[in-house]
Amino acid sequence: MSTPSRRLRKHALYRKRRLPLRPARPDPAAANPIQDDVRAYLDYWRTMGYREAGVVLRRKALRRFVTWADGRGLRCVSTLTLPLLERYRHDLFLYRKADGGSLAMTSQQLLLVPLKGFFKWLARCGRIPANPAAELALPRKPLRLPARVLSVSEVDRLIREADTATPWGVRDRALLETLYSTGMRRAELAALAVPDWNRERGSLSIRQGKGGRDRVVPIGTRAATWLARYLEFVRPSLAHDPDEGTLFLTDYGEPFLKNRMGDLVRRYLGWAGIRMSSFAVMEPGISGVMGPVSGEGNGHLWRG
Repeated sequence: MSTPSRRLRKHALYRKRRLPLRPARPDPAAANPIQDDVRAYLDYWRTMGYREAGVVLRRKALRRFVTWADGRGLRCVSTLTLPLLERYRHDLFLYRKADGGSLAMTSQQLLLVPLKGFFKWLARCGRIPANPAAELALPRKPLRLPARVLSVSEVDRLIREADTATPWGVRDRALLETLYSTGMRRAELAALAVPDWNRERGSLSIRQGKGGRDRVVPIGTRAATWLARYLEFVRPSLAHDPDEGTLFLTDYGEPFLKNRMGDLVRRYLGWAGIRMSSFAVMEPGISGVMGPVSGEGNGHLWRG
């Protein structure tokens, strides 16, 4: 049930005005010559047809390494040896975040795998005589099941927290229902376009999903009903020219970033009184058994 403070939102829908972006922090290692090799490596990935999301992940990992190398006066890829790379790996192990916690082994591996690929490419292109990262061992990635998966009743409670008396609630309800019904990933949900929904077949087409593969997933009747309401009554007021056709839009009329979508789900977890630390908490595929479609629990249904 929505709290009184959340019911104070205006029912009239308008796009929020964007505040000026904060200036980007200067990169202390921007002048390091290793950056030229990194840019060439990332361009190679683009020319091979890989997704930009993969390029971004590699750029972030390699930027962290170049910053580390620059702080130690290392400015040429030919001077980087296996002992230096092992020292970097050890420093990642010792690193502590603002909350005092260490980097998870999975995070350490995600930072080191692009580094191995980078040096493999440098050696293959003849930019260095040999690959010093060939023998760099990666941290062991733990194989764990989720600590807990939400029950059907908990997911139902979470989804019904969306205040469907407001346009934002209709959008959030459609988003949560779609996520739960299909079990797709955050990035896949954020990348959906309006034409990806086939109403007649009751399915969604996921373009360039995990591994760059396309696939089609079914969507439950209840989720489809909320999606139709969102598209008819809410999205037209959020979209602005040029409309790129992204399915789910933020209050600013922009596509969701996957992290923002994760924040939205965590916010609803808190409102539902469910204590969970992980995003991957919604067991997919059983939305269709969660009762009839209605505007129950949150007052009247907003219709514009």
